[in-house]
Amino acid sequence: MARKKIDIDKQLTLDARRHLIIEDIASGKKYTDILRKYTQEWGLSVKSLELYIHDAIEFMRSDTAKENIIAMNMERLDKIITDSITKSDRKNAIKAIDTQNKLAGGYTEKVKIEGDSEINLKFDIGE
Repeated sequence: MARKKIDIDKQLTLDARRHLIIEDIASGKKYTDILRKYTQEWGLSVKSLELYIHDAIEFMRSDTAKENIIAMNMERLDKIITDSITKSDRKNAIKAIDTQNKLAGGYTEKVKIEGDSEINLKFDIGE
């Protein structure tokens, strides 16, 4: 029994298209190159593709994407720490631990304020 050929590009989900566009952005491709590439590959209009690119960029700026990147980097740092300790490379283990603490917000930021003007601090504590 012969199978029908399926046009895979037409079946790509929004997430798959977003992922491909993000990969191209991360690899340094220019906006116009991304437009040209996917209008040809996916057979979409420039306006439709602009919406896909906009969606990909918005996703990259989202809290979810940031949290995922932090989680991936924490895993990478865990491996670096483990490998460094195994090899008795304390210097790089300490650097990786320091980087991990910064990534996790383990350090407080020092702020120096100079001047004579009045300063009002407001704290928004969730109810």
